[in-house]
Amino acid sequence: MAVETCGPANITPRYAIIFRDEVPAAALVLQVVELSGSSVTCRNGKARSAVGKSNLSARAGAAVKGASKQLRTSALSRINSKFLVCGNLMSWGLHGVAIAEGEDGRGHVAGHR
Repeated sequence: MAVETCGPANITPRYAIIFRDEVPAAALVLQVVELSGSSVTCRNGKARSAVGKSNLSARAGAAVKGASKQLRTSALSRINSKFLVCGNLMSWGLHGVAIAEGEDGRGHVAGHR
């Protein structure tokens, strides 16, 4: 319950149970993660860029860097995506799937065995 109430605002937990012949075969812990351009930054708060690291003259480098910043800001402002992740982004390890005793874990996909 702590993850649901105190976790990051852009992460929403989801849970699922997979049944085989009306018997639980596996349980899944999932997270819907919402990412926007404002969340794509470096540690110093600036978006990543390789511009300005060449041997351009200072004036040309400044012009390119300014144009790059405008392009980057415009592109990042358009990013707004959701991702479904199996597991928990706030921890590590094998914790996103629990398979019932007696299940082999390989399962069947779209009729393939």
